Amino acid sequence: MTPILKQQSWLTLAGLVMGLIFWISPVPHSWQWGFFLLVIITVGLPHGALDFLVAGEGKSKAKLSTFLFFYISQSLAFLLLWFWPIAAASLFVLLSAYHFGETDLQEFSPHPWLKHSSIVCYGLATLTALLFAHYSELIALIPDIDGQVSRYGALTWLKENYLTIYLLLMATSIVFLLQQKNIDRSQLATLLLLGIPQILIFTLPFLAGFTYYFGIWHSLLSIATIQKNTNTAGWSQISKLINKQTVSFALLALVVMGLLYWIISSFFNYDNQLLIFFIGLSILAIPHMQLMHQLLTRRYQ
Repeated sequence: MTPILKQQSWLTLAGLVMGLIFWISPVPHSWQWGFFLLVIITVGLPHGALDFLVAGEGKSKAKLSTFLFFYISQSLAFLLLWFWPIAAASLFVLLSAYHFGETDLQEFSPHPWLKHSSIVCYGLATLTALLFAHYSELIALIPDIDGQVSRYGALTWLKENYLTIYLLLMATSIVFLLQQKNIDRSQLATLLLLGIPQILIFTLPFLAGFTYYFGIWHSLLSIATIQKNTNTAGWSQISKLINKQTVSFALLALVVMGLLYWIISSFFNYDNQLLIFFIGLSILAIPHMQLMHQLLTRRYQ
């Protein structure tokens, strides 16, 4: 069993336990919020603190000045793009789709164009489910989204036909992946395991499903990916993974999120607190997704 498959197995088990808890009895909304904040603060944001390790390829070679310039310049550029919400949101959705797909499907290696196509289809399918499977819950939390969806005919059509689109995208992704030569049992097992988070996105309430997929599945899988590709796996290497630099960046990420919240609420025309939080999260995610892409694509070269 590969390290990534082992991690996916544990994360799948965690998801099944979470699904069982919600199946046995409804979980109060206040508890869901508490769990969401706990996971985002302890795992979601801190997993980006390892970007310094990613930039240095696990050898602490990244120059702090170069790393900070890259991170700050990319984040500022995307912050300014939010003055044009549709452009910013569209770019973020596309990059997030690729990022989610690239992380989840990293164990597969079909022909490059099939690999990229399967990643895009899988990622878009996942985001389609996250956004539209519990649409009424989503817009109750962020009413601004419904106004934008109603404004554009293509988005309205997507909302009304999301399940068909999801199934077509996911089926296309699987067909592309199965074109790989000599696909082995661990990869087939990965395909089966990947189905569990998708089912949970549909069956759990919106907030719980998002918390599980982004905060638990994606963030912890990203950490395992970083460990595998930077030679920091195992307890003997834990000092490389959790050190003064990564802890400092984790704390800095929390401070920056607070600063971004103040900037966005003060200078942008957004009033919804959760929307402001997600915009801030998207700004920090842009350089993170680029670094993770560079880390993973080194495997294919």
